[in-house]
Amino acid sequence: MPMSLSGKIRERICTSTTVHNLKEAIWDIFVNGLLASWIMPRAIRNTVLNCLCRSELLGSVSPHVYIQSRQFSLGRHSYINRFSKICNGSAPVQIGNDCAIAFDVTFCTDNHDYSSPVHRGGKVTGKAIVVEDGVWIGANCTILPGVRIGSGCVIGAGSVISKDCAPHSLYMGNPAVKIKDLPR
Repeated sequence: MPMSLSGKIRERICTSTTVHNLKEAIWDIFVNGLLASWIMPRAIRNTVLNCLCRSELLGSVSPHVYIQSRQFSLGRHSYINRFSKICNGSAPVQIGNDCAIAFDVTFCTDNHDYSSPVHRGGKVTGKAIVVEDGVWIGANCTILPGVRIGSGCVIGAGSVISKDCAPHSLYMGNPAVKIKDLPR
């Protein structure tokens, strides 16, 4: 007996891909729309994000911060400024205590397998990003997958961090290089 039109629609809606896409759309509208708006008080934003994310957010998230990942933690007395992005979500982003993240900083945990000559944007792989305590990341920086930024580091504005950063050091550039050691 052929399946009715409503049965076909129900089957299509109930596929895991469709359900996943729907969950992502709801997350995006609620977290990156309503919660990220200027009208949402910071205390409410941080409380709701604490409930939604898999880790604790003890710091402060400014309006218009785009959060795609639920594997995100923000330490005590840390903040993320406007227009920053926590992208992807296949690996965690952990930001320690007393960190200052300037505006328009991008944390990207995912990459693609590019070994196939036919499809360079292949399978997605994720690597965690760890920002240790006391770090300052300047405006317009990009933090790439698998990076650990050591405690007390300063990352100059506009830098692209593709490798681990030693503690108490100043890094700048694209790709970022160590400029000097900082006092401990």
